[in-house]
Amino acid sequence: MTLPRILALIAVALALSACNRSPEARAAKALAKGREQFAKKDYGHAVLQFRSAAKLLPKSAEPLYQAGLVYLEVGDIQNAANYFMKATTLDPNFAPAQIKAAELMAVNADPEVVREAERRAQSAMKASTSTPDAIAALALAEIRLGKEKSAEDHLRDALKRFPADLKSAVLMSLLKLQQQDPAGAEAVLKNAVAQAPSKADPIIALGRFYLVRGNQEQARASFTRALEIDPKNGMALADLGNILFSLNRKPEAEAIYKRMSALPDKQFNSAWALFLFHEGKKDDAITELVRLNKADPKDREARTRLVAAYLSTNHSDLAEKVLGDALKANNKDIDALLQRSEIYVLNGKFQLATQDLARVIGFRPDSAQAHYLSARVLQRQGSQLNQRRELTEALRYDPSLLIARVDLAQSYIEASDAKAALDLLRAAPKAQLDEPLLIVQTNWALIANGNLADAEKGIANGLSRSRTPDLLIQSAVLRLQAHKFPEARTLLEDALKIAPGDVRAVDLIARSYLAENKRDLATEKVRQYASNQPKSAALQQFLGSWLASTGDHAKAREAFAAAKSADPTSSAADIATAQLDLVERKYDDARNRLAKMVQSNSQNLDAQLLLGMVNEASGRFDDAIKGYQTVVAAEPGNPIALNNLSYRLSEANRSDEALKYAQQAVELNPSNAAFKDTLGWAYVKKGLYSSAISHLVAAANPRVPVRMYHLAYAYAKSGDNKKASETYQAAQKIAPTLPEAKLVADLLK
Repeated sequence: MTLPRILALIAVALALSACNRSPEARAAKALAKGREQFAKKDYGHAVLQFRSAAKLLPKSAEPLYQAGLVYLEVGDIQNAANYFMKATTLDPNFAPAQIKAAELMAVNADPEVVREAERRAQSAMKASTSTPDAIAALALAEIRLGKEKSAEDHLRDALKRFPADLKSAVLMSLLKLQQQDPAGAEAVLKNAVAQAPSKADPIIALGRFYLVRGNQEQARASFTRALEIDPKNGMALADLGNILFSLNRKPEAEAIYKRMSALPDKQFNSAWALFLFHEGKKDDAITELVRLNKADPKDREARTRLVAAYLSTNHSDLAEKVLGDALKANNKDIDALLQRSEIYVLNGKFQLATQDLARVIGFRPDSAQAHYLSARVLQRQGSQLNQRRELTEALRYDPSLLIARVDLAQSYIEASDAKAALDLLRAAPKAQLDEPLLIVQTNWALIANGNLADAEKGIANGLSRSRTPDLLIQSAVLRLQAHKFPEARTLLEDALKIAPGDVRAVDLIARSYLAENKRDLATEKVRQYASNQPKSAALQQFLGSWLASTGDHAKAREAFAAAKSADPTSSAADIATAQLDLVERKYDDARNRLAKMVQSNSQNLDAQLLLGMVNEASGRFDDAIKGYQTVVAAEPGNPIALNNLSYRLSEANRSDEALKYAQQAVELNPSNAAFKDTLGWAYVKKGLYSSAISHLVAAANPRVPVRMYHLAYAYAKSGDNKKASETYQAAQKIAPTLPEAKLVADLLK
């Protein structure tokens, strides 16, 4: 071969290589691979390929559309809608994405969104020469908008032109049912079966029609017939299994669920395990879920079910191990990080939760769930402002995250801003306005805002839908405010019949008796309800707290022991017992109890914090400072630890450090008067008396003499002996022997 020929071949090879390395070629390869994986139901890898193609072709709608199809297939409607919308933004004439977006928008509760679906479907019909999918999307939107005549005309046209189109047939059937024409609906679906006698899907649609009509036997026959055509049809197996289960033919149902679990489609793999779990065979169910997890460690749905099973059987340690193993294999597994952080929050391991959540937000700043869980940690730490910030972020990224909206509203209520809570709740998506959780929280906001008439209407509206403990308790609260104590107690007793362990109801019943000056009867009622629910740790804990408040520490200790027995994993009873030790000045007992708790779980910051308080109360100030520093190091946003640390540092003449921590505590919880007092005292120790007085005045309370003495001391130091003397005299009437009293007296002399 001549040299020019060789060079020519090399040039061609290099050109072909360059072509294969072009973004277009790589994108085409990724799309092809993604479609192949989608066909194999390997959805996780498929979506990664489509995302890769989208990056390579940033102006193409196709990869975004394909990613949307994957999310739609796995039931992630929010992400599916996002990708379809992105695709239509890039190319408004890309009909497939417009159709899918229209289908999703057509089922929205907001009429404006449905009208937009109608507009998009009309646009898609023009761009795609009226495909059956476009017509069906338009008809669905018209049905939702009440344009039944137009919808029927469009569906008739679709079935005339595309007689085998199942989507149009199903919509026509639904329209007939809506028009009170069940015979017509059945006829449409039977015709769909006749159009495709060798396909299972039309027969399944007919079976579901019979199921809706309450004819289980005909439905069962249809699903059986569909399985004769397609023995591995997961939807037919699921429907048949559910019918057999509802007919209490459980052995037959179990056999069907076991068949489902053997299908290659992963969405059905856990069917048998879930059946076993429901039937109380939890060990067998977990064994099956462990097998599925080992068979495919990358199947996140299977892993999530295993984690949920462990948690429901009080094996959070095993759940943590499953997620830990997943993170060893892939330390960027956001799902695993989120799930593990949620477990940490539930178990009070807030430092570890914070670490995982920081990583999630680092990888995915728009994770609403991560911001919500961060807010829960901050709430536990008493950091109200930061909690609200994280809840606001969660809602910014996902306005439909109802629990975040409710928690943020509750935070506003606790900050005495019920109007802000109401505004927030009323701004919820229209689709959520009938959600019981939203109705209940709106009622609380109305009560807090003094809109009792509106609250009464909201409660009545909720009760007309469902007689829940929350609504009964709210109705009782209104009766209590009107001093209608017997009526309130009747409602609260009804709530306890539904939820026997509801501490709120027991608390309000007791308070109703207190309002009638029947303290002994109040205590007896608390004892009675706790006795009726000996395995309710929450009620035993409440009984202990109630008895402690009445001064019956011996019986309180018994109640806390019962709470611990009911829930050995909870540290609340141990903490409460240590608090009794502290109150009774049994410092060694408290210290030993808390030290054991810290030794067994170094993440138990409640125990760490209380141990610092015990050391402070017993005069071991250096140990107290070290304890508070440990908590602050683990939870820099813990305002109680910051406040206590600041005060002890002030007393140790470490005023620069003290001022820093006090400022942080007040910033985290600006409405806390005790924190303002500590900040004022830190300014006093710095010799900044003008700044000190402004904070101490805000904190002053005649019923808290220590704060009054602090203010009097600051006045005296600033040279205002008149105000110092007046403030000092007010404190003297309540607590003349406090050490702070001598400090002020010496100054005034």
